[in-house]
Amino acid sequence: MKKFVAGALFAVAASNADAIVINTTGTHVINSLVDEVVVDSSLNTEDVMIMVVSGGVVQNNIECSGSVESCDFRVTVSGNGNVMGRVRGAGAQIHLLGDAQVGVAGVQANDGGRIVIDDNVHLGLLTGAGSGVIGRFEVNGGFIDEVIASPQLLLMNMNGGVIDDSLYGWGLSLDMRGGAIIGNVQSDFELVMDMRGGHIAGDVRGIEGLEGSIVGGSIDGNLLARVGGTFDISGGLFGGGTGSSLWTLGGAQIFNVHGRDLVLTGTDLTGFLLDGSVLNVDVSFLPSFTGALNLYNVPEPGTLALIGVGLFGAFAARRKAKAAH
Repeated sequence: MKKFVAGALFAVAASNADAIVINTTGTHVINSLVDEVVVDSSLNTEDVMIMVVSGGVVQNNIECSGSVESCDFRVTVSGNGNVMGRVRGAGAQIHLLGDAQVGVAGVQANDGGRIVIDDNVHLGLLTGAGSGVIGRFEVNGGFIDEVIASPQLLLMNMNGGVIDDSLYGWGLSLDMRGGAIIGNVQSDFELVMDMRGGHIAGDVRGIEGLEGSIVGGSIDGNLLARVGGTFDISGGLFGGGTGSSLWTLGGAQIFNVHGRDLVLTGTDLTGFLLDGSVLNVDVSFLPSFTGALNLYNVPEPGTLALIGVGLFGAFAARRKAKAAH
């Protein structure tokens, strides 16, 4: 049996776990047990908001009656709301927060589909649906068991939370300020990564090159960059600072390393990065390598102070000499 939901704001109370069919735009609240939620794809689904709140349990999926390409609805799952199946749509705006639990969340969109994960959410699978499309994910908290990211371009902002899996995209852009990825970060195309914090337990692999920078955070595994790109490293901890990290460079890849006492002896790169982190890594240059490993050493703060005092002294002496004339 299916119930049809109508009205701008409707609190669903389906104690016998019926399927809910949404056939009007507006906001629809799920606050009890239902079997599934189906949005009529003949609607302008961008104007449909579905809210699964505390007490709300969807035993199966939230999806459109047509194909996934027709799903542009908005969904929030909050409190201790629970979607045991999929929440998935093309241009869907999916927000998971509180202590919510969701089986699968996925978007397929070239025009703005997005998933945002906050607080203490537990998500079984984060996915981009289909090839040749863009997936946009923002992780600020919670725990994600698995990631299957098949879009042509995956845009990930990570400020917190834990991904208990590798992060992979044919093309991947990662802006990481916090949180942890318990696996590898890999792009089969160019990897664009800006890392200011957080932790990556595995490798970072830009199969066709690395663009961006690392100024903080930590990477336990290795860095691989082939073909080309420009990458700046001025902070962060590599290989736990034990020298177990390997940087592999190929093609026209350029690495700019900023710090002090940076020295490359054979294949051993040692010194300190600008944030004070100890750098002790092994560098491997592939036969294809035509790029550069540039070391930019800056004076220690004490040396800069001495230089400043010296310049001031010279300036004062010059003024005194002029005054004597």
